Amino acid sequence: MTDSYETREIEIELDGMRYRGRYRVMAGSVIVYYESEIKFAEFGMTGPEVVAK
Repeated sequence: MTDSYETREIEIELDGMRYRGRYRVMAGSVIVYYESEIKFAEFGMTGPEVVAK
């Protein structure tokens, strides 16, 4: 996957609750936006969507 300045929607289910957020990939990092928080993580060999979850 190439770097993208476009955000992508993501949804997960955890303990019966659904959570929605957005993420983008920039310079080998995943940036996740959830409610009022922003989190960063490198994704290396793991796919960015997996890291975002």
